[in-house]
This record gives sequence, structure tokens and C-alpha cells, in this order.
Amino acid sequence: MVDLPIRPDFYDFQYKVNHKFNDKTTLTAIGIGAIDKFGFAPTKESTPEHTYILRSTPYVNQWTYTMGFNLNRKIENGYMNFTLSRNMFNTTLDKFEDENKIEQNRTLLIESDEVENKFRFDYNKFVNGWKFSAGLDAQYVGYNGDVFNKVSAEVKDEDGNVVAPERTIQFNSKIDFFKYGLFAHASKR
Repeated sequence: MVDLPIRPDFYDFQYKVNHKFNDKTTLTAIGIGAIDKFGFAPTKESTPEHTYILRSTPYVNQWTYTMGFNLNRKIENGYMNFTLSRNMFNTTLDKFEDENKIEQNRTLLIESDEVENKFRFDYNKFVNGWKFSAGLDAQYVGYNGDVFNKVSAEVKDEDGNVVAPERTIQFNSKIDFFKYGLFAHASKR
């Protein structure tokens, strides 16, 4: 109706569930997620220049989610938490020479994933007006990226001889590591 050149689709999700096993133990599960897809189309009054710009812009698709679980256990004068969570973010940029989306006409494909897995345990005690907290945490973090970019197409002369070869940039990158820590804290209430 609005006749904009960008045609986005957005989807969002969320949940939260609490389950009480007994008077001392509760499990909570939470999560959020999103899917974003961007397409392009000429408007009713597009000029050839506007259409060219739209066709030279890559399609963007992204999705992400965060989810976690927390187990809370009450103890005498305090409580313990066990928490496990995961974050994930994926992005894809995609472009072709034309709207047919044939693989041999691909000019750009960038895909990346970022992920974090986390665990945390904390112990909390109240004694004579003081709060004592201690715990540990551990994380696994990873990133993966794949890039393909056709910088220029192959050029041939009228006899079919290659005058300039196709030039592409293509690489993969990956990194992952662990992080961990301990903590302790005391405060007067």
C-alpha cells in the first residue's frame, strides 16, 4: 500500500515458563527470538536509476535467539542458582546479477554465526545482617564467517578468448574460545 522499495518481514517470539517443583525448588525457562528478512522491489514510480540501486543492494536475512534456564534452590538462610543459557546470531547477505537467483550468477554471499553458551552457579547466604555470595561461571564463545564476493566477471573478446579473468574474494574465518571465572562478595544489609 505504501509502495516502498524495501519489503521487510519481521517475526518476533518470546516465552517465559516457571515451574515450582516444591517449596524450595523452582525452574524458570525464558527465551526471545527474531527473524528479519529484507527484500527489494521497484516502486510504481521508480526510475531506471532507482531500480539499478535496488538490484545492486544485497538481500539481508538475519535471525537471533537467546534462551536460558535457571534452577533456584532455597537453602537455610539463603539460596543457590544454577543458570544455563545460549545466545545465537546469524546473518546472511546475498546478491545475484539478476532476479533469477541462479548460483552461477551469484555475486555476493556472506554468512556469519555468533554463539555464546554460558553456565553460572552462585551460592548466597545471609548471616547476622551480612550477605555472602560466591560462585563460578564458564562460557564458550564462537564466531564463524564465510565470504564470497565476485569483484568482476570474466571478460572475453569476440573470438571467445579470455581478456580478463573473473576476480573473486573468498575466505572463511573461525574463532572460538572459553572464558571462566570465580567470584566472591560480602556486603552488609
